[in-house]
Amino acid sequence: GGHSIKVTAAQVSALGLWRAFSLGDRVGGCIFNDKLIHSTQPRHTKNNVYELLNQLVKHNQALNAQQVSPPNEPQLNQALKLAAQQLKHDGLCCVISDGSGFNDETQTLLAQIGAKNDVLWGQVFDPLEMKLVPQQKQSVTKHLVASDGLGQLDVPVDDKKLQAQYAEVAQQRANQLKQHLKKLRIPLLWFNTVEPVENQLRGQLGYAPRVIQKRGA
Repeated sequence: GGHSIKVTAAQVSALGLWRAFSLGDRVGGCIFNDKLIHSTQPRHTKNNVYELLNQLVKHNQALNAQQVSPPNEPQLNQALKLAAQQLKHDGLCCVISDGSGFNDETQTLLAQIGAKNDVLWGQVFDPLEMKLVPQQKQSVTKHLVASDGLGQLDVPVDDKKLQAQYAEVAQQRANQLKQHLKKLRIPLLWFNTVEPVENQLRGQLGYAPRVIQKRGA
């Protein structure tokens, strides 16, 4: 079983929104995919939460409807620019993403936001895609569609050499992301598409407070 990356990312975001709202914080955000982006100013109102939840649903539906068309450039950096405008100081910026579109500009924007705010990165990944093998040995699946957010590749799952190459590239990208965020002193949380999101979030946030320190402490 398991969910897609976009569904898991939406679940993590939804739980984070309600958690922040329940603690009395103002909540806002930028919901985006490769084609659409929606920005909501931080406010402590249920309507704000509902608006963001509705946008999560709309963006997921848009991805489903547009999956047959070529994807556009990931809008990660554009979303971070909007977040930088919203977060002036003493805020918390939580980025929930699969990392598509991460580049030098992303690092600059994260550093800009992190200069006066706390930043937390939630990386969503699919273990099946990382290994590029069927979930069950008896699966009759012969091909998987691999995507880097800019294009797609139809990959035969019984090609052992290609499996190893794909897994190596995926691991290299994961290691690069870890190194970039470590340099920026941004805590990194991992969310897979297989386990219940609420269990993962509860377990990982148990460690987050030890990493994120209060400013001026």
